[in-house]
Amino acid sequence: VIMDFGDPDQLEQALDTLHVDLDHLIKLVEDRALETLDDTGLVGFLQGFERLRNRLPLIDHQMITEGTTRNLAQNLCQGTMTRVLTSALHISAGEANGRVRAAETLAERMSMTGEPLEPVRPHLAAKQRSGEASAENADIVVRALAPVTRRGFDPEKIDAGEQLLAQFATQFA
Repeated sequence: VIMDFGDPDQLEQALDTLHVDLDHLIKLVEDRALETLDDTGLVGFLQGFERLRNRLPLIDHQMITEGTTRNLAQNLCQGTMTRVLTSALHISAGEANGRVRAAETLAERMSMTGEPLEPVRPHLAAKQRSGEASAENADIVVRALAPVTRRGFDPEKIDAGEQLLAQFATQFA
């Protein structure tokens, strides 16, 4: 299948498919399909669904990055992407700020010359991409590393700290 990524219909079709599949999953669960699982199966289902839930912020990251690239906040007279999100999505400023912070640190970036750059927090981004780290876990790690991410701190030690914290994020609540 060749996909034309320049075709906005592809995005709409994928979103529609996700809606249909989610509706189907909700219907199965509401119709008591979980009762057919033994305890191990139920735990496996919980874990699989959580991995899926943990990957959804990857879409947020790209949408926020695209909005930032387009100067969407200024175009909509909102001032910041946080304000765009609070206004358009009717979410709290805290939730919107967390999403913007996550996008800034966990999404792939572009250099000023257009070359792709890895995320600011590549280890944590990889854990979220695989579904192992939740948005909450990621936010805790990002906020924990913020005070040491500046001049005077050893980048290699910060990277090692990020790697350790990213691993902890997959092991602890």
